Amino acid sequence: MKKVGIMTYHRANNVGAVLQNQALQYLLKDYCDIETIEYKNEVIEKSNRIFAFRSVKDQIKIILQLFSFIKRENRFYKYRKKYLKLSKCQYNRNTIEKANLEYDYFITGSDQVWNTKLNGHDFSYFLDFVADGKKRIAYAASFGRTNLLNNEMERICSELGKYEMISVRENEAKLMLEQFGIVSSLVLDPTLLLSGEKWKKILDLSEKNKKKKYVLVYMVANTPELINVAQKYANQNSLEIYVMHYGYKKIKGVFNIRSASPREFAQYILNADMVFCSSFHAICFSILFQKNFVYALDKRKENNNSRIESLSKILFLDSRKLENVKFDENIDYVLVNEKLEKYRMNSIKKLLESVK
Repeated sequence: MKKVGIMTYHRANNVGAVLQNQALQYLLKDYCDIETIEYKNEVIEKSNRIFAFRSVKDQIKIILQLFSFIKRENRFYKYRKKYLKLSKCQYNRNTIEKANLEYDYFITGSDQVWNTKLNGHDFSYFLDFVADGKKRIAYAASFGRTNLLNNEMERICSELGKYEMISVRENEAKLMLEQFGIVSSLVLDPTLLLSGEKWKKILDLSEKNKKKKYVLVYMVANTPELINVAQKYANQNSLEIYVMHYGYKKIKGVFNIRSASPREFAQYILNADMVFCSSFHAICFSILFQKNFVYALDKRKENNNSRIESLSKILFLDSRKLENVKFDENIDYVLVNEKLEKYRMNSIKKLLESVK
């Protein structure tokens, strides 16, 4: 059985980053000896570890939310230890070439692994360290942006030209690569390759009849308008408001969630009466659990909207955009699931073919 290593942002204390990695490992475990490479990227570490060098301003923010930060770090550590198969050896940019001794294939996992602005221009995520003759695969990789510099794209294309198979998560990425003569296919994020029922079983989630019914707000992009709309909806329907966020300040008048594990994130979505979000993976799990949801896009010039817009388009969910939504209309999940299953089967097929 071939040994395969995944390169992704699994060390980020971000629910989507960990859940997509978990799903990819789960889907491949019966077809190859799969594990995630314990790779330490300086920028990712700086953002997610408690003891890391930061600016004075960022240090103050950490101190103001120190309890939540420590709690979240501990919960993510335990979650990774329980659900992810990680390499015994830990690597960094200077030592990653040694991974060639361990693996037959390498997969650039899902998430914004090709967002050079996010990872400090670390080309390890383009598998530039992989020795000739070893298989390189990209599954549902994302640039996270469309304004790449030409000189940067030249090197990117050089590295991607060595891949045996490339699939991406957003149509914009597919079109951008086509301009440079690189063929790729559009696939679903790994989290969507598992059914909602499968996630409930894997994570041991429970659908409880809570005394307090609530709407869940999860903001990743800066979309404060979501809180206002959620508050209005909650008041009209006699619901509590739970807000999941990573800000250093508590939001007044709501139940603040600042240290949820990936499992708790999924549990909160499962039991919510309505989800308001600017998070791609909150949309994914809302779809998987067939919840009514509303999403808002980041209005800043530099944003990560493409992944949300691409998914909404293929599943006919544009009507759930904040500016378009009609709260008296529920999502037609018969239609959504029909489309989702079609894309799911095609995505799984491409993934399994890549590791043969």
